[in-house]
Amino acid sequence: MSEYVPGTCNIGERERRRRYRVAYAAFALAAAYVLVVAVTSVPAALVVGAFAPLAVGVEWYVQGRESFCVRLAWRGAFSFGGDRGTVSDADARRRDRRHAVELTALALLAAAALTAATYVAVAAA
Repeated sequence: MSEYVPGTCNIGERERRRRYRVAYAAFALAAAYVLVVAVTSVPAALVVGAFAPLAVGVEWYVQGRESFCVRLAWRGAFSFGGDRGTVSDADARRRDRRHAVELTALALLAAAALTAATYVAVAAA
């Protein structure tokens, strides 16, 4: 998408690519951390430290996938190829913020599930 749609799209292709890069870096960090926990003699419970990078990775990946930035939604803004603007309609800002909350909740739940599954796998090994 290349134009603002309330509660659906507030970033363009360049911003989407940036979010994918951050997501992949966060996933790589989480994987490296889990690998260190798995191959060393530290308690398996330390795998919960992977939650933060997993949450960042999931949220930024979903933001890229949905062309929607949570931070911009809370600021009442949009960004398309360097063209930034402000959302003036109160209903549109409300829809953006609602979608931002949903997206963040999804990311936190997914990161919690991934962390729990990883803990089970590491503890069983």
